[in-house]
Amino acid sequence: MSPDTTGPWAHREEPPADLREVLRRLDLIERKIDWVARRVSPDEASTATTARPGAVPAGAADPQPAVPQPRAADSLSRPVLTQPAVPQPRPVIPSRPRPLPSPVQQRPVVPARRGWWRQARDEGNVGRYLLSGAAALLVLLAAVTLIALVWGSVADVVKVLVLGAVSICLVAGGTLLGRSRPRQAVAAATLAGTGGALGYVTVIGAVLLDTGLAPLGAFTLMSLWGVGLLLLSRVSAQGLTSVICALGGLLTVALSAHQVRVAAAQALPAWVLVDLLLLVLAVTSSALLRTQAGTRALLRPASPVALGAVLMAPLPELASASALLAVGLVLVPVAVLYAEAVDDALVPNRWRLPDGVPVAGAGATALLAYGRLLTVPGPGWSAPHGRVVAGIGVLLLLVVVSAVLELLRAGRQGWRRPSVLAHLAVVGTAATMSVLIEPALCLLAAVALVVSSLPAVSEACTLAVVIPVLVMLLALVQEPGLSCAERLGHLLALLVTVAAAPLLEWLLVTASGPAPGPRAASAGCPAVGASTTALARHHLTLLLSTWILAAALVGAVPTTVSGWLMGPAATYVPVLLSGAVTAGLVLAGVFRRPLTPLGLVRGQGLGPVCPVPPAPTALAWAGLVLTAVASVAQLAATAHTDGVVEDAAHVVMALALAVLAVRVLRPWLLQTQALMASAVLLSGVTWACVLILARTGVQGILMTTTVLATGSVCIVLGFRWRLTVLRHYGLVLVLVAVLKLAALDIGAQGPLTRVLALLASGLVCFGLSLAYNKVAHDAKDSHDADARGPQRP
Repeated sequence: MSPDTTGPWAHREEPPADLREVLRRLDLIERKIDWVARRVSPDEASTATTARPGAVPAGAADPQPAVPQPRAADSLSRPVLTQPAVPQPRPVIPSRPRPLPSPVQQRPVVPARRGWWRQARDEGNVGRYLLSGAAALLVLLAAVTLIALVWGSVADVVKVLVLGAVSICLVAGGTLLGRSRPRQAVAAATLAGTGGALGYVTVIGAVLLDTGLAPLGAFTLMSLWGVGLLLLSRVSAQGLTSVICALGGLLTVALSAHQVRVAAAQALPAWVLVDLLLLVLAVTSSALLRTQAGTRALLRPASPVALGAVLMAPLPELASASALLAVGLVLVPVAVLYAEAVDDALVPNRWRLPDGVPVAGAGATALLAYGRLLTVPGPGWSAPHGRVVAGIGVLLLLVVVSAVLELLRAGRQGWRRPSVLAHLAVVGTAATMSVLIEPALCLLAAVALVVSSLPAVSEACTLAVVIPVLVMLLALVQEPGLSCAERLGHLLALLVTVAAAPLLEWLLVTASGPAPGPRAASAGCPAVGASTTALARHHLTLLLSTWILAAALVGAVPTTVSGWLMGPAATYVPVLLSGAVTAGLVLAGVFRRPLTPLGLVRGQGLGPVCPVPPAPTALAWAGLVLTAVASVAQLAATAHTDGVVEDAAHVVMALALAVLAVRVLRPWLLQTQALMASAVLLSGVTWACVLILARTGVQGILMTTTVLATGSVCIVLGFRWRLTVLRHYGLVLVLVAVLKLAALDIGAQGPLTRVLALLASGLVCFGLSLAYNKVAHDAKDSHDADARGPQRP
């Protein structure tokens, strides 16, 4: 059949198929599939690539497959077909596609390491360890069942020896299996863990069956067995064995507590051995974690054993022997917990709790131990001596931990801040317990709070500045029942915390950013720049700290001092002291601008306010009100005094506070509201002071004379300073005094007295009228001169 040369498809020909191009594209598709497989399962993909024969490396060039050439015999045997000569078009060579970048040449994406909690929740891990634990439990139950079947027919010594041999064989077999077959790590850990548990059961059974093993020997064997398990756990890289060691340590502590309750005379030696066991386990685990053999995955068995030692400590038996030794032996496990929490930040370990949890757990254990020590039964311990010793021990331990946290610079990022904040919360709780239960510990509690606040402020914790003062203020609830020595300790503790607040703020500012420049500080103006940005985050809390410190000085200090006084002095002396402290704070400028504790100490409130607000600020009004209340309190305290000297002291203090209250509003005294508030305050305090010193009431003529004199002074000062509001206020006072004189005061007086009083009042009113007339004429002349304009020379 001849080709159609006339149809529409006559000149359309398919390009010749290139076998080499087809093979190249198929190889490219195969390499893409291998790349996807490697991303899904890197280990299996690498194994498959290595095992596949003839595999081309991913990074190699595109292969050039050989095209099969026809043999000579085949060419001779094929018939030669002749076709008509048709003009052949120029072959179209397809453009070779641009090769895609090799997937292996791209930068590999390393998956983020998952946390231990996610790894533990994986289905594979859950299944393996649950089945492993079930297997260990079944083996233990089988052993127990077998022993129960032949319990009566076997000697006790044989029972113990057989169990010991089985435990040793299981531990040795698990260790050898883990070293020879790394892929059987779960089975090896199961065998070793089961053998470790059987070892503890063996020693406890030897004690309970009365085989002649003394409790001290049993304790020694269990301790050595635990250390041996730790060593095997490190050598065989089996973390489960360290878990069995921790459980065995708890069994050892429980056995010791039981023996102490049976024989109370052995309380101190038994618990000394318990503390030694804790120290040995802690040192051994720390040393093993620092070795470079195997993976760093090991449970610190001393931590759960220490918690068990605190919970199971036989405190009545220990306290009956010696209060000091009892406190020391109970606090050793707490110290071990803190040491392991600090060491956890220095040594890498895959079995690690989140940041801050170890320190918080050790602190919770310390509070638990403190609570148990405060509630030990027995008449000898319930006396203040035992509780005070316990409080001293706990607070000193917390002070040492605070110093370590301040000096320690852990290499693990993110560990320090949650740890120091958790420790500050623990110290605050312990100090609160101390000041509420044993007020004699106030001074030591204050020192502990200040020392624990040092690392907290270095981590920009603003509350650490005021927490010590707040805790010391709680001791006020115990003031009525305190002795003189306890009051002195509370007063010193309060002063220490107040004095430490500026220091803590300085450390906070130093840690947060640069301090204000000397030029800005000397001018008293707020600092602008990096220091302002650094302080902006802490500004409100620091301002609140200033007012808490002021409340402590104004209220708590006089209340504490009043406990040393007797009779009426216990009532009016604290009021005088409170007024003096209030006056000092006003003079320091606490109501002029918002001040932090450090700014108050530096005297930043004494400088000029720049710029001056157009109206009195809320802080100025608060200063006026609070200072006026303090002035009125001084006047009210005279109701409890009997002598003229005491009344005079309160009167002087009240007048001084009233003047200081007006001084707060001095930049705005030309304004109506500030002027009227100041005039009313000064007038009222002056009248009350006159009446107190004269020991009379408001019905007498002395009150009328005082009001008349006050009004006259206000009118004169209003004329002099050209303050219309003050003149009007004085005029009202004069009119009130005249009406009171005419209507109430002279009715019961003699004729001559009434004539003199009316004559004096008339002269005063006439003089004030002349003054008003002169001022009115002067004002009119000045107005006319301004209207005419300047005169020509």
